[in-house]
Amino acid sequence: MAKAVYAGTFDPVTLGHLHIIRRAAKLFESLTVAVAESTGKRTVFTAEERARLVREEVSDLPNVSVVIFEGLLSDLVKRDGFDVLVRGIRGVSDFAYEYQMAGVNSMLMPGVDTVFLQTEPSLQFVASSYVKEIASLGGDVGAFVNRKFRASSRKSAGFQNLDSTHSFSSLNQRSNTDSDAAGAAAFSAAGAAGAAAFGAG
Repeated sequence: MAKAVYAGTFDPVTLGHLHIIRRAAKLFESLTVAVAESTGKRTVFTAEERARLVREEVSDLPNVSVVIFEGLLSDLVKRDGFDVLVRGIRGVSDFAYEYQMAGVNSMLMPGVDTVFLQTEPSLQFVASSYVKEIASLGGDVGAFVNRKFRASSRKSAGFQNLDSTHSFSSLNQRSNTDSDAAGAAAFSAAGAAGAAAFGAG
C-alpha cells in the first residue's frame, strides 16, 4: 500500500481536518500529517503547538505520524519517499484551486499522485479561520473543534493572545485566506503559493 502525506498549517486543527485524516488513515498503509512551519501567514499557534495538538487528536491511529516541515513540500516528499498527496475538498471552489495546484505538484513531483477527499456535508463550512474569528470574539468554537482541543487550547499562549486583530473583513475573505494558506502549505512551508512552488519564495 502507498505512503501518503497530508500537509497544511492546521492553525488550529479542526473537525474537518480530522475527518480527512481518519479517512485517509484507512486508505493508506501510512499517513504523515505535515505541519507547515511557516506559510507567510500570521499563525496563532506555533508549529510545535500545532503539531502537538494534531498528535493528541490522532494518538489512537497507529499508522499516522506528525512532522513539522520547512521549505518545499516536494523536498519532504522526495526525502521520505511518499507516493500520494492527500488534499481535502470542502466544495466546488476548493476543487478548482486544488486541481490547479495538483497540476503544478505533478510537475514538481512526477509519479506522486494527488488524492482528493471530500469533507462530509456537515463539515463543509468548517475552517480554521472561522475558529480564530469566533475565538477572537469570545465565542464558543465547540462546533468546529473537539473537546480535547478545546481543553488544550485554553493553555495555549496562541489562544490566550488571540484578539480581534486576527479578524478578517468578510466571510469571503476568511474562506479565501484559508484556502490560499492550505495551498501554500501544500506547495511549501514558506512564501506565497506560486513563488514557493517554483523555489522563489
